[in-house]
This record gives sequence, C-alpha cells and structure tokens, in this order.
Amino acid sequence: MMKSRILLIVISVFLLLPISASAEDNTVQYDEETQQAIENIVSTQQLDEDRLETAEEHVSQNVVSPYKQPISKKKLIKKFLIAMFGVAMSSLILYLGLTIYNKARDNFNGPVKTPEGETPLETPYDLQGAVRSFLDKTEWR
Repeated sequence: MMKSRILLIVISVFLLLPISASAEDNTVQYDEETQQAIENIVSTQQLDEDRLETAEEHVSQNVVSPYKQPISKKKLIKKFLIAMFGVAMSSLILYLGLTIYNKARDNFNGPVKTPEGETPLETPYDLQGAVRSFLDKTEWR
C-alpha cells in the first residue's frame, strides 16, 4: 500500500514537470541522388500548383453565373410525362403479372368452395365454426 502511494507520487511529479526540448539545425546533408529526388519532388509540386491555378482561372472565365439556370417548362413537362409513363407501365406490368399468377394458382390448387359452392368470407366466432371452416377449406373428410 505504501509502495503504491510512493509510485503514484513519483508518476504525478513526472507528469507535472515541464518537458524541455531543444531544436537542432534542420540542415541535413543528403547524398546527390537523394538531393536530386527532393528537387524533382519540389518541382513537380510547383508544376501541379501552377496547373491548378491555370485551371481555376479557366473555370472562372467560363462560368457566367454560379447559380443553376432554370429549366424550361417544355423540358419539365416532358420529364414529368416520362415519369408518369414509367409509373403507368410498371402498374400495368404488376397488374398483369398478379392476374396471371392468381389464375395459375387457382388452376393448380383449385378454388376453395363450401358445399353451397361459395367461399365463405365471414370470420367464425366460436371454436366449432372455426373447425368447420378449416375442414371445408382444406376438404378433409
């Protein structure tokens, strides 16, 4: 317990002390190949900056207004009609697809009929009615 307190005090003192650092000269001597590579990198960066400045000047000369130009009413109506045509076609495709699916399902399983020839749509309220409806629909005997 005493050791942990001493350790805590020592760590606190080290953390509270200012850190002194001294800088050295940044003049580093490189060999010829490294110096040439550094010069190539600096010149490439300068070329990139020059190209960026000329591109910005070119773009600023071509841009008349920073705002988007309004769309004509003809184009707006045309895009709206194309969208509505797409909605109508997809609705028609869904309707026809589901109609074909329902007919194929009815032909495969056969329609569920009661002894009177109709499919009951009302919900049974008691257990006996529910069992009778289940047996009628599944044709168990």
